[in-house]
Amino acid sequence: MHKSFIIIVIKGTIIAIAVTIFLSLIQAALTTYYLIGFKLIALLSILITSVSIFIGALYSSKRGKRKGYLSGILVAALYMVFIILFSKLSGNQIYFDISTFGRIALAIFNWTIKRYVGY
Repeated sequence: MHKSFIIIVIKGTIIAIAVTIFLSLIQAALTTYYLIGFKLIALLSILITSVSIFIGALYSSKRGKRKGYLSGILVAALYMVFIILFSKLSGNQIYFDISTFGRIALAIFNWTIKRYVGY
C-alpha cells in the first residue's frame, strides 16, 4: 500500500470521528430537553455510527480513486478500534455483546452495499 492511501484512510477515519462527535452533541442536546426512551437512544447511536462511517468511507474512496472497497473496510475498522479505545480510556468497561458485533457488521454491510450500488 502506498503512503498516500494510508493517509487518505486515516483522514477518512478522522472525518468519521468528527461526524460522530457532531451528531452525538445533537443527540445529547435532544435528550437533555426531550424525554427519549432507551431504545430510541440505542437506535440513534447505531444510526450515528452508520452515518459517520458512511461519510468517512465515502471520503476515503472518492479521494483514493481505487481500492474503494478496501478503504471503506479500513475506515470502518479503524473507527471501531478508536471507539473501543476511547471507551476504555474514558473509564467504561469494554465488553463485546451482540450490539457491538451488530454495529461492526452493520458498518461493513453498509459500506459493502454502497460499493455495489456504485457510489
